[in-house]
Amino acid sequence: MSESAQLSVQLQVQGRSCVVVGGGAVAVRRTRRLLQAGARVRVIAPSLHQDFDELDASELLHIERRVFEPADLDPITTAGETQSPKVLFVIVATNDPAVNNQVGALCTEAGILVNRADMAHAGDVSFPATLHWGSVTIAVSDSEGSPALSQWVARRVDASLESVLGLTSEQGEQLAEVIAQVRQELQAARSSADGSRRDVTFDAPDWRSALDESILVLVRMGRCAEAKERLLACLSS
Repeated sequence: MSESAQLSVQLQVQGRSCVVVGGGAVAVRRTRRLLQAGARVRVIAPSLHQDFDELDASELLHIERRVFEPADLDPITTAGETQSPKVLFVIVATNDPAVNNQVGALCTEAGILVNRADMAHAGDVSFPATLHWGSVTIAVSDSEGSPALSQWVARRVDASLESVLGLTSEQGEQLAEVIAQVRQELQAARSSADGSRRDVTFDAPDWRSALDESILVLVRMGRCAEAKERLLACLSS
């Protein structure tokens, strides 16, 4: 399989158990991203970068200052009762190749997703460069595993988003709210007689044609209620 044969997906980690092995600057950045996504994170490292201090207040974070042990990938049990769920995702970010290889092999054996900071293609998951426009997350990754290139492209995209899309990030949030309300009303209206619901997908041709420049103009003018009514009229006809 070629290195470019990767599947771009988003991983739902909210409330899930994740482990970070390593305490350096990379471990700090990736721990921060896990916490922002609502994951429950255990950090295992004999020493920690000073920036971990700003994260330590999070109730989702548990830090253990010691070396990694294979049992760290098991659910935590006390008095025979499981206190933490099965580990979903592991990030290994140490400066010791032997430890990185050990953790990677154990994760593969246990069927746990792993990200390796030292060798992106040796793991199951890589971290793209991300930027946010309203409620939309845009991820940029390079199949050759070059974070510098991904970050450069992401910065260029971020700088041009407002001029290309014609909406600020705040207006993007408003547009997303309009779309969410329209989808909800359409789903309610299209419920079948037996009570089942048919999902209204955004990639349908009628959505793409309905979301035209006139809708964007209304959002730019702050007339979101009119934008909603126009979308409903277009999609209900």
